[in-house]
Amino acid sequence: MKKQLTAVLLCFLLILSVMTSALGVDVKASGTKEITYINPLYQDVIDESDLNQPSELGIAPASEEEYYDNISEAGNDMRSHLVGREETITIQYQAEEYSSELVKGIVADAMKHTGNPKEGDYLRWQYAGWKSSTSYYRSDNICYMTITYTMTYYTTREQEEALDQKMDSVLNQLNIENTSNYKKIQAVYDYICDNVIYDYDNLEDDEYKLKYTAYAALMDGTAVCQGYAVLFYRMALELNIDARVITGVGNGGPHGWNIVDLKNQYYNLDATWDAGRSSYRYFLKCNENFGDHTRDEEYTTDEFQKSYPMASKDYEDLPMIIITKQPVDYTGKAGDIAEFVVEAEGTDLLYQWQFSSDGGTTWKNSSQNGNKTARLKVPVTEARDGQQYRCVIKDTEDEQVISDVAVLIVEAEALAIVGQPSDYTGGVGDIAQFTVDAVGKGLSYQWQFSGDNGTTWKSSSQSGNRTKTISVPITEARSGQLYRCMVKDAEGNQIISEAAVLKVEAETLVINSQPKDYTGVVGDTASFTVKATGNSLKYQWQYSNNKGEIWKNSSQSGSRTATVNVPITEARDGQQYRCVVTDKNGNSVTSEAAKLIVGTELTITSQPEDYTGDVGDTAVFTIQAAGEGLKYQWQFSNDDGKNWRNSSQSGNRTATVNVPITEARDGQQYRCVVTDKNGNSVTSEVAKLFVKTEMVRNL
Repeated sequence: MKKQLTAVLLCFLLILSVMTSALGVDVKASGTKEITYINPLYQDVIDESDLNQPSELGIAPASEEEYYDNISEAGNDMRSHLVGREETITIQYQAEEYSSELVKGIVADAMKHTGNPKEGDYLRWQYAGWKSSTSYYRSDNICYMTITYTMTYYTTREQEEALDQKMDSVLNQLNIENTSNYKKIQAVYDYICDNVIYDYDNLEDDEYKLKYTAYAALMDGTAVCQGYAVLFYRMALELNIDARVITGVGNGGPHGWNIVDLKNQYYNLDATWDAGRSSYRYFLKCNENFGDHTRDEEYTTDEFQKSYPMASKDYEDLPMIIITKQPVDYTGKAGDIAEFVVEAEGTDLLYQWQFSSDGGTTWKNSSQNGNKTARLKVPVTEARDGQQYRCVIKDTEDEQVISDVAVLIVEAEALAIVGQPSDYTGGVGDIAQFTVDAVGKGLSYQWQFSGDNGTTWKSSSQSGNRTKTISVPITEARSGQLYRCMVKDAEGNQIISEAAVLKVEAETLVINSQPKDYTGVVGDTASFTVKATGNSLKYQWQYSNNKGEIWKNSSQSGSRTATVNVPITEARDGQQYRCVVTDKNGNSVTSEAAKLIVGTELTITSQPEDYTGDVGDTAVFTIQAAGEGLKYQWQFSNDDGKNWRNSSQSGNRTATVNVPITEARDGQQYRCVVTDKNGNSVTSEVAKLFVKTEMVRNL
């Protein structure tokens, strides 16, 4: 197979050489290079036979624009394929020379620590090795390479997807989203120590590679030290806590463990050696107290130690926040100010009071006075009866503790009205509001109204009728209406407020919109409208036949409304109309006069005629119509009048349309829709366009 691939490559390179010579490209050399790379982390347990074999040899494409020219970009590309567990990955790269270090460097960059939980050490510990086949050619002193990597992983894409789902489930069950980083680290560490057993059964089984993975640790509950360390790394980064996997020697043998960031310092931890213990021996330790672990050389360099500064003391030896006085329950009456106080010891403490209205199921940050201090002040209201309060205390290192819960208890008060509803005066269209203030426990409200000066009362259905404030739209009919509120407490006691009066302001009589002249033809109906504001308005339309010298009351339809309707006759041409509007107090105002104008009736006086012509001529269709303010729209039909469309030809919006004659328009029909200024419209008869045949033209 390899010989066949080599022959194929040589044929390709020969063709490429001919093509590039013809194009004037300076191709000086070409060839292939192969590398077999075993993950150094597993060099003692695997060999080349454990690696996947390449399926085919890569061939370099012709386009030079597709090639990376720096390691970082190539590494970013490869990283996404590694995360997806793709077995074959192709990277195109250009450099001055091919080198095996370049090929290895791309992989190393792809596996560098990024802070992404599925990258970095998680990738580095989850593969056995790779083989690469690089085809290349040189052009203008540049080496163009197509590098095909064949990867060997310890887990499949399907296994990683299953692990992702289990990871989400476990982190949700731990319920540590809103806790400190210390609590998150502790919870993850405890989970691994309690749920993962060291895989002694498969320790000597070189064929079973899954034992090295986070998958085996999380899904099967068994793994060796690599599985413990990689699982902690993955879970910590899922919680946005930085961590690394460290390799070296533990008690004389190869071993892996973690370092983790807490308050900008890193601590050692070893879940493998703490698994199954009732107390911690290897949790958040400084190097001094982690002496039975010796790091490999790559983790002792100045660069690494500068990037990951280790703490000088174990975390348990650092000062913690201590609450010395817990908040206590408060009992008071509505209107009082409840105070909750917490006292704590620590450095640069920050406070945030929280409250819960559902028995502690959910908590929200309080916005009350002192919510970010050690003393919170809360106005006591009935609605806050039973509300719970607690304080979250943090230091500048993000360590936090939460105080005990204190309850606000509202004492029951005797039912009483402390604020009576007041009279409301407003204009029609306004919204009247009546408010009652009462004290007591568990109050309920029902507003009532009376339209007979308090003789009878009915429950209101207006907005807010079951609250302390009711909103009532003002109408003339509600003038003088009374409103009162019936208030009950939790024990069934009842009290009724005083009555308040809704007073409707008299509106100034005014005409807001005058009637306008109307032009129409005999047989139409003219409409004249007036708009006015005022109280209880009455209308009387009048007309004049002598230019306004004498006015008579009209008897036409709507003569006593805001709109009168007048049938148009020739005799009414020039007749004037006005309206006298009167309010309930007898005040009246007269509108301006509007004129009825009898116009010419819309008619077509000359229909368009058929047109016969040669291809290339211009067919002309003309219409004549009578009426006022005429508008035209020519239309055409290609299906013998079944469907009509507006024409876009020259003159399509005039009395004459001009249509260039083409063979395709033979038999096309044309008509015109004429509309007057009042919106009346009439459609002409149909005229047809005939195109002379070639035989006729030759004759």
